[in-house]
Amino acid sequence: MGKIFITGGSGLIGSIVNKKLSKNHEIINLDLYESNINSTKTIIGDMNNFEDVLSGSKDCSAIIHLGAVIEVNTSWELVLKNNFESTRNVYESARLNNIDKVIFASSNHAVGLFENDSPYKDIVKGNYDGLDPQNIPIIDHNVPIRPDSYYGISKAYGESLGRYYYEKFNIQSINLRIGTVQKIDTPKNSVRHFATWLAHDDIAQLVEKSIDNKLGFEIFYGVSNNKWRFWDIKNAYNKIGYEPTENAENYRKKEKMSVNIDLSNKKGIVFGLANQRSIAWSISEKLMDAGATLAFTYLDERLLKSINGLLEGNDSLLLKCDANNESEVKEVMKKFHETHGDIDFIIHSIAFANREDLGGDFSNLSKQGFNLAMETSSYSLVTIAREASKYFSESGGSVISMTFDASTRVYPGYNVMGTAKAALENINRQLSAEFGPRQIRFNSISAGPLPSLSARSIPGFVQMRKAHEERSPIKRPITHEEVANTALFLISDLSSGITGSVIPVDGGYGIIAL
Repeated sequence: MGKIFITGGSGLIGSIVNKKLSKNHEIINLDLYESNINSTKTIIGDMNNFEDVLSGSKDCSAIIHLGAVIEVNTSWELVLKNNFESTRNVYESARLNNIDKVIFASSNHAVGLFENDSPYKDIVKGNYDGLDPQNIPIIDHNVPIRPDSYYGISKAYGESLGRYYYEKFNIQSINLRIGTVQKIDTPKNSVRHFATWLAHDDIAQLVEKSIDNKLGFEIFYGVSNNKWRFWDIKNAYNKIGYEPTENAENYRKKEKMSVNIDLSNKKGIVFGLANQRSIAWSISEKLMDAGATLAFTYLDERLLKSINGLLEGNDSLLLKCDANNESEVKEVMKKFHETHGDIDFIIHSIAFANREDLGGDFSNLSKQGFNLAMETSSYSLVTIAREASKYFSESGGSVISMTFDASTRVYPGYNVMGTAKAALENINRQLSAEFGPRQIRFNSISAGPLPSLSARSIPGFVQMRKAHEERSPIKRPITHEEVANTALFLISDLSSGITGSVIPVDGGYGIIAL
């Protein structure tokens, strides 16, 4: 039983690997956050800090380097800062600490430009006509590097660094060109995933067998045994006995049986995702499960890291945007259009007010606080709608915003946000009238109290949620999934005749007088 040092252990793949390896190994995680695996130890530190990596990996027998900025479209500055230096830190620490094995989380994006060629470009789009899955030219470990992005370049660099440390210092370097790993362990986010999906059990097996076998410099593809797989798994089978047990095709059949709303031809942008408790995340998961292609905006690097943790293994487009900055909103729409073409839907889940403006007497609200809440929570919908409308197709689309019952009634502790929600609902109606002739529909979902990041800042939120539970006809709190189901319907063509509406998802609380 050896001690294993892992960077990025709190991410999706890190959590999977922790669970698998902790049964037979002592695990030391280096991460910015605590791992959610109780049986492992986490050192709070930064992989970009050489001393953190060097001291943390002391006395370990192997290093698994998972930490990285993982968004394919990440800027050069972020890739350089987070992916290049950290990988060098890992290998140099292995050398100085006499660690003889490094497993590097490379990526399929190191050879991603092969997907510009036939037949791969057809397979990832789901165009299988005339193709025989038994006779697909396989991309193996001997093909030339063809990175598709700065992110892909960083992974090719990591593989080259591994070759150097293997040949120069005899450090085993195992490079895993990882495919698509999903938080929900199915290949349903895009048709591409039916070729590229890597199941949780399969990535765990690949890493464990890479740890347990004596190797040299190796490149293994991390992909399940999918029908339309075009990456090699024979090399990993021959060297370490890797035998993936999952096949994405099995889930395609289940998807057709269980998902009644198909959004595989829909593409849109989500504004306001913060973390896994966000209403925006519940909606996003539901839309991706139905096959929609999503892009996400983020305000700063802190939120980017949070979103990356949710989307690890997902190649969704991430775009920096302050919704109060018109030029940044314009840039988001432009980049989305350049990448995905027409916009089909927008999710507006943006709201903000200063904490001091959510409690106390309403008359003490400052003009500055009022303007900030209104601009961020309400007017941002105007800016987003105006700029997005330039890229909607002739068939129109759907824009959903999130509101709350405080738009029409007084909720102690909600204060200025109630005013902002009232304005948002009016804006929703105005935009519905303006863009209706173009078949662009605007609707607001008025959700009951849900535990989320923003809810923490509302004084009396617990009491508010309890009151909804006690007084609503259904006598229970609503769930994130119920809100997400409503959004799914509003994005789909089933709701093509609905616009300008505020749809309550509150268990009927709004109909009760006392």
